[in-house]
Amino acid sequence: MRKEVQKIICYVILLGMTLCLSACTENAGACLPRALSDIIEAKFAIIKKKLGRIMFKHSVETNITNHILAADTDMDQQTYEHLRNRSVREVLETNGEITFLDNLKFQKSV
Repeated sequence: MRKEVQKIICYVILLGMTLCLSACTENAGACLPRALSDIIEAKFAIIKKKLGRIMFKHSVETNITNHILAADTDMDQQTYEHLRNRSVREVLETNGEITFLDNLKFQKSV
């Protein structure tokens, strides 16, 4: 039963492609790719919107954390620059797979 359904779906897809291509008299190859392009663009727009919201929320939380830490930290500019450079290196080396525990271990070892 399942294989029959799959065959029917494939047939419908092929039939739709054939009808689409035959309907485009001037440029037969443009019909199907344009339809697929529209679908893909719509999906990417949805994903872009969701990622934008997530990134905004994450930025707000990070900024809150920064304010809390800055209010309670005695750190000079040189130490900050050193930690920032180290952070950039760690993120690049680990492809962003650095954890709080990794940083805590480093800070306890200093």
